[in-house]
Amino acid sequence: MGSSQSVLTDTSAANSYYDYIIVGAGAAGCVLANRLSEDPAVSVLLVEAGKSHVDELKTKIPMTFPQVFKTQIDWAYETTPQQNVSGRRFFWPRGKLLGGSTSINAMMYHHCAPSDFDEWTADAPGWSYAALRPYFRKAEKYAGHELHGDVDVSHRGNEGLWQTSHAPRLDVCNDCLQSCRNVGIPYSSDFNTPKGTLGCNHMTSFCDAKGHRSSAATAYLSPILASRPNLHIVTMTSTTRLIFSPLSSVPKVMGIEVARTPVAGKPPSEQRWIINARREVILSAGSINTPQLLMLSGIGPKDELDKLGIPLVKHLSAVGQNLSDHLMTGGISFRAAKPGTTLDYLSNPANTLLPLAQWLLTGGGVLTNMIGAGAAFVRSDDPGLPFESKASKGLETTDETSGKDAPDLELVWAPLAFLDHGFKTAPTGTEVFSLVATLLRPKSLGSLSLVSTDPFEKPRIDANYFAHQNDVNVLIKGVRLCLRIARSRPLFNRLNLRSDNTDKDDVFWLGDADPDKVTDDEIHEWLKKNVETLYHPIGTARMGSSSESSVVNPTLRVHGVDNLRIVDASILPYQLSGHTTAPVIAIAERASDIIKGEYTGTAAAKANYAF
Repeated sequence: MGSSQSVLTDTSAANSYYDYIIVGAGAAGCVLANRLSEDPAVSVLLVEAGKSHVDELKTKIPMTFPQVFKTQIDWAYETTPQQNVSGRRFFWPRGKLLGGSTSINAMMYHHCAPSDFDEWTADAPGWSYAALRPYFRKAEKYAGHELHGDVDVSHRGNEGLWQTSHAPRLDVCNDCLQSCRNVGIPYSSDFNTPKGTLGCNHMTSFCDAKGHRSSAATAYLSPILASRPNLHIVTMTSTTRLIFSPLSSVPKVMGIEVARTPVAGKPPSEQRWIINARREVILSAGSINTPQLLMLSGIGPKDELDKLGIPLVKHLSAVGQNLSDHLMTGGISFRAAKPGTTLDYLSNPANTLLPLAQWLLTGGGVLTNMIGAGAAFVRSDDPGLPFESKASKGLETTDETSGKDAPDLELVWAPLAFLDHGFKTAPTGTEVFSLVATLLRPKSLGSLSLVSTDPFEKPRIDANYFAHQNDVNVLIKGVRLCLRIARSRPLFNRLNLRSDNTDKDDVFWLGDADPDKVTDDEIHEWLKKNVETLYHPIGTARMGSSSESSVVNPTLRVHGVDNLRIVDASILPYQLSGHTTAPVIAIAERASDIIKGEYTGTAAAKANYAF
């Protein structure tokens, strides 16, 4: 890839004009670059602030992605102190390389609930699950597995560019799945069908036949670079602002201003280049960088821009607002009863040499496991599940789901310690099996704002976690369900639970706690010390019909600004009840058809399927 003519070695080698300029080479940007450059008469520039993914070995091995956190290929954002979570600042990793966060995430493939998308249509017509379903299939190349013969492949894609498959798994993961079923969670043969996502099963991964991560970059960029001279990619190049036409009566984007970073981790060059777009600029920089770039360019809440002396181009009060993230409990740790139960032995570098050699030689072995091996999607108001406790005062929760068949809780199991994003390992001499409860439909919404006019200063991120008591209560219910699962056979037989553990600072305390004795207040206090992000920020440039409450219209054009579109997770109007990668890729596939339809005159018929 590095020798391809499509990848420019320096920003100054870029042309002065392109038909389309795409800012950000993450999940959406890679898809758009591929699909829009299918027409050889159209020129496309993809601009990425980070480096290429090609030489980043740890992004290719499924099990090693936590090792790239807080490195040069991670934006490594941090929230403001969260007043409802003991004043803690939260680390938010985001991919800073080709592929974006698809190159550094946990590789969990998930459509989410169909009603999540149907919910959008009241204010954003055309974005139902039926409209997106063909694009989920178009993107995917699903490889079946002998242990998943009950998957109905008619619901899955088999000719797409993005490869999905099933990872190997340990026996303890099979036992956890059975224990989920034994407490009343129904089995789902496939989370990714029109039937919905409620139930439990092992997760689908995006891993290719060679045992490598199938990121947006490896799927959508690597195969085409030798054959698409009309596509240029510049890496290590930051977009500092949008350029507007001085002659237009309404704001009209002409191009972008960029700066080159000669060496990763070093300050950018002071030199700036202007690159022009004949048709439009498409922002695919993600839920943090996209609203930041809009505001730096004068598009956003007038009062916020006035504070920094940024000339107003277009007042859009929703820019940077509506920030929603999935908050998880942190790993609820359970002591394994016997050595060799989990994968914690890999935390010793000496124990990784043979697995690494096996992966390098064959693409197989233990390093192709998923850290988030399986999941259960449930409703916190399900009367058939054991949420109740003798120690609970009876928690009141409201239904925040997108529909009656959609979840508000996800329970993920991991066959290793899941502590502080992987920076902490299992206590010496122990092995850990982890359960994590995730709040899928938070009521608490945050915001993002500029700190200064410096495009290289990270914005202020206020996640506003736990602003609503309902979010706390739903997660407490999730914790209790995790404790019940751990005490159900056959998983119970693999764990060493100690009822005499009274040390609340011990990593195993909550896992050891009797669900009929631990109080709601005790769980809440534990949550304030241990909750973390599940890495799914969305909504900061939300889609809708009104410029008063949204940033882009249903064709993803920015309200009141010509030649500017946004395609990334920031446009999601509401939080999804699951993992965001597959939906963003499907959205980008559909957006590509919308854009091509507008410019070729084929009407966006393909983008308005009524399935």
